[in-house]
Amino acid sequence: MVQDNRGILYISNTSGILEYDGATWQMVQGTNFMSRFFLAKNSAETIFVGCKNDMGYLAPDSTGKMQFVSLLPHLKKKPEEFNVSQVATLGQEVYFSTENRIFRWSGKGFKEWFSSAGFWGVFRAGNHLYTIDKGQGVCVLQEEQWIALPGTKELGSQYVMALLALHPTPLAGQNLLLATYAHGLYTYQDNTLKKLTVFPAHFLAEEHIRHALPLADGTIALATLSKGVVVIDQKGKVKKVIDKRSGLNDKKVLSLFQDREGGLWAGLNIGISRIDYPAPITVLNEEAGFDGMVYSIQKKGDNLYVGTSSGLYVADETAREAKFHKFPQLQTEVWKILDLGKDLLVVGTTGVYVLEENTLRQISPDGNNGKCQNVHQSARNPRVFYVGTSKGLYRLTHDKGKWTWEGKVQGVDHDVMWLAEDRNGTLWASCSDNISLVDASQEFGLQPPVQNHKQPDDLAKQLTRLEVHALNGNIYLGTSKGVYSLQKTGKGLQLKPDKTFGHRFANGSREAINLTQSPSGQIWLTSEFRTGPLKKNQQNQYLWDTISLRKIPRVDVWTIHPAANGVVYLGTTKGIFRYDPSVPRNYRMPPLMVLRKIKLLGDSIVFNGAFSEKGKVTLQQPSHFKITLPHAIRSIRFEFAATSLNTPEQLQYRYMLEGYDNKWSTWSPERRKEYTGLDEGEYVFKVMARNVYGVESAVTTFGFNSMPPLYRTWWAYCLYFILWIGLIWSFAQIKHRNLIASKNRLEELVHERTEQLKAEKKKSDDLLLNILPAETAEELKANGRTQAQSYDAVTVLFTDFKDFTKISQDLTPEELVTVIDFYFCAFDGIISKYNIEKIKTMGDAYMCAGGMPNPDANTPADVVKAGMEIAAFVARLNPENRPKKHRLEIRIGIHTGPVVAGIVGTKKFAYDIWGDTVNTAARMETCGKEGKINISGATYELIKDEFICAYRGKIEAKNKGEIDMYFVEAVAEKPVLEPEPVQDSNLDVVH
Repeated sequence: MVQDNRGILYISNTSGILEYDGATWQMVQGTNFMSRFFLAKNSAETIFVGCKNDMGYLAPDSTGKMQFVSLLPHLKKKPEEFNVSQVATLGQEVYFSTENRIFRWSGKGFKEWFSSAGFWGVFRAGNHLYTIDKGQGVCVLQEEQWIALPGTKELGSQYVMALLALHPTPLAGQNLLLATYAHGLYTYQDNTLKKLTVFPAHFLAEEHIRHALPLADGTIALATLSKGVVVIDQKGKVKKVIDKRSGLNDKKVLSLFQDREGGLWAGLNIGISRIDYPAPITVLNEEAGFDGMVYSIQKKGDNLYVGTSSGLYVADETAREAKFHKFPQLQTEVWKILDLGKDLLVVGTTGVYVLEENTLRQISPDGNNGKCQNVHQSARNPRVFYVGTSKGLYRLTHDKGKWTWEGKVQGVDHDVMWLAEDRNGTLWASCSDNISLVDASQEFGLQPPVQNHKQPDDLAKQLTRLEVHALNGNIYLGTSKGVYSLQKTGKGLQLKPDKTFGHRFANGSREAINLTQSPSGQIWLTSEFRTGPLKKNQQNQYLWDTISLRKIPRVDVWTIHPAANGVVYLGTTKGIFRYDPSVPRNYRMPPLMVLRKIKLLGDSIVFNGAFSEKGKVTLQQPSHFKITLPHAIRSIRFEFAATSLNTPEQLQYRYMLEGYDNKWSTWSPERRKEYTGLDEGEYVFKVMARNVYGVESAVTTFGFNSMPPLYRTWWAYCLYFILWIGLIWSFAQIKHRNLIASKNRLEELVHERTEQLKAEKKKSDDLLLNILPAETAEELKANGRTQAQSYDAVTVLFTDFKDFTKISQDLTPEELVTVIDFYFCAFDGIISKYNIEKIKTMGDAYMCAGGMPNPDANTPADVVKAGMEIAAFVARLNPENRPKKHRLEIRIGIHTGPVVAGIVGTKKFAYDIWGDTVNTAARMETCGKEGKINISGATYELIKDEFICAYRGKIEAKNKGEIDMYFVEAVAEKPVLEPEPVQDSNLDVVH
């Protein structure tokens, strides 16, 4: 047996190689009745097969059906007759053992070893490969040679069925267990071969062993021919026997295999069985020797005592097979078993009994005491016991070996089913509708102070039960509506929901019963047929963990008994469920979801269950596996399975067809889905599974297309196009006959359109005049030329980007124009706000002027404000952390004075200004600094009351001499009467 990366189990029998997905079986193509097969899987997840006269591997065909592929064509010289007796893998390499040869397949070719004496097989143990050479004994493969291990020659004459690696020893590192067919077990440690003695003695003396397998708990499973599966520890002690009495179909076991979930598979002479061993959950039921529903459990030493609806039973749990024996003195219900250290106190319906030295005797008097139901040993006075009966509460004492039934406790007159004691020594006695708090102090005897809290009928009917339980010294009540407690109110104590263990057990949505605290302090409870412990998270909140016990069926749990060794016993209507948390089990392992078959109309199979990508079997659909359905086939059926071999009957599935369904289906055990009436389009079928522990698989998908009908195919549309072209051609011919008759009208129409074009051209010419001031444009239209105009006070603004020539070298022409256009468009928008006239741009320089052609349209201050907005805009787009070489920095200069404005030239004429003012404004820009607005003294005198300026001193300007220059720092919030210069290394701030 072997399991692939999809979780599919492959099993060899006399019929061939079978695939099993947890629900269905199918034969691997090409293996029918060939011979006995040996299987092994390498690290690349390929399954290799050896049989009589053939060696190969399993791979899917074009439809996804697994088939046998022979490797014999790669063998240079094929033996005439051979029989593969074993297959083993090490990494990606595969070893086939025959009578006298071992073949190794590396993926590219074969290597061969020969032994004249012969081989018994080939085995992988740890990271080493071994064989049994009939002439040398056990050999290990080292540096391409089979090296004999000292002292193992005698095994060459024995049929070795299995070779396992045990923990290496410090001395030699070789620590092996060898199972022979007819001579028992051997160990090889520190270069010494020894016979392993099995206990009990002679248990396997006459037995034949067919296989051996190491298990997760360190034990070893042996496949025998008459005793089933025998589990031993590494010292040879028999731990368990799994045979027909344990549910095995046949006692003759031929092979063993452990699946990915830890399940032990036994290949039998007749059939196959999966054994959940080692298992955290085991079941003891009527087959173990006891009868009835389990009400009470007590673990004492090696013995397990069980009280059921039919009496008291005991079994030795250390025995290979636990068998219960009944105490004949007690034939009625046993409700409680209390450990007294040396003895046991047993409460049955008919009375209270003590079990001393395996002898049961009654210590309660016969009489009208009612039905006995519970017992509690006082923590305050351990010699005092309280017995709950259907007629009230009774007191029992044990002093100097003598038991005394003292009588009824006064004040508790209701049925007493549950008993518990809080940290203050108060005894709580309850039934379905009443709670009594008893002061159990010794001095009160049978007449203690008692507080009765009888519940209203409607509340008692709603809660159905009031189980009192002591947890961490506090009393909590388990009810059918959650956890309750008696809480102090203005009127005394009142029964209310308790949120100690979380909102889910206090909102009335679920029951909470059997609250039990283990010796380690862990709290267990049952709710809605589920049982589990309460665990605190990092926020100190209780979380209820039922995952590890999800495998238990939905049965009524009567009692929870956590033993001192950590094992937890659940007494139920279906026997005892024993949970051992020390047995490793990965409850979070997701099931693997596989598509098994895809069928079309008429049961035509288009997919047989195995995707492949580059020769490797995969779970997901490769692109080349996508199918296209003709329109005539409008139905498709998917069959799927989750390869969770642990309780496959409790797997649930949900699915959807993307492109057809709007949402996922509900969870159900259904493993197939058929869709009919599919229209054309693209579809993706999605399916996922959920196991018994609530863990969901990954989504498995299958995409396919459905073709449209013939009249909506691409070639049909081509035909429609050709027909349409023919219609257009015919229509054109008809129109051609009318063309000559309408020629004159068309010529007139062309003439009309020509005149319209001329008119449009004139409009365009008029629009071009928009580049001129309105007065100048009107003069130009009227006279065909303009006269130059003089203006006395024009404020000229110049801008220029620093090092723009260097930056432009890294830009393409298109990028350069884009950058300049972006900034100048922004500048145009800014000066438009202040009615400033744009004069021209020169490369990366920008020039505008205020106070012309309408001197009243703006002021010098407006020009300065426009300059500040331009500087701020450029600064925002060029932060300090931007690389220097990519940062654009602007200089702005402003000067106020007289200019002459007009138009020059006759072609591509432009409006421009001239005068010393223009030159001085240009010098203001060149003498400025990046990000600063440099103004002349003339401009400063005009705007000084509106801005805060920094006096720079007299600065030498080219061809101008020294000029007073100022940096505009900010807009003045109010006029400053007394300017106070701010000292700086270079500047004086003035107002």
